[in-house]
Amino acid sequence: MAPKGNKNAVGNKGGAPLTWKKPYILWNDALAYFKWAEENPLVTQKASVTNGEVTKYELNLMRALTIEGFARWSCEHNNKRSFHSETYRNYSLKPEFFGVTKKIGDYITGYDIEGASANLLNANIIARKLKLKDSYEHTGEDGGSIKHDVTTHVGLPETDALFERIKADRPDTAP
Repeated sequence: MAPKGNKNAVGNKGGAPLTWKKPYILWNDALAYFKWAEENPLVTQKASVTNGEVTKYELNLMRALTIEGFARWSCEHNNKRSFHSETYRNYSLKPEFFGVTKKIGDYITGYDIEGASANLLNANIIARKLKLKDSYEHTGEDGGSIKHDVTTHVGLPETDALFERIKADRPDTAP
């Protein structure tokens, strides 16, 4: 509790002051991060051999956008000692910031999906980041066994005889 008379404590409900006082400031920071990411690609060194001659060169790679990267970039550019993705996510809980945090998240997701689909980013990493996965259901409803319906055509002696043989061999398949 702040000492009595401490004017800095007036109206303070706890916690550090907001990094972004208004949603448009957050949006402008996000735009600056997006621009920085495009202007500062990741750089890898490659080598090729032609006629026995080795040539080394640098290759610029697309930098994936992430909330974590934005938080780190924002920390450095807003002179904050400690700022992380969870702090950013807390902004999305504030009604006045919900729209802009959704817009930023959607932009980042779209950018990364487009980069992965053009083979500019590793599709597996982006799929994991976005929590995308292929899954197959190998059980029945509510995790139970898979049920199969058996249909017979009455009136054909061959079908009736086959069905009777199956029923005799596996009593659990009887209707």
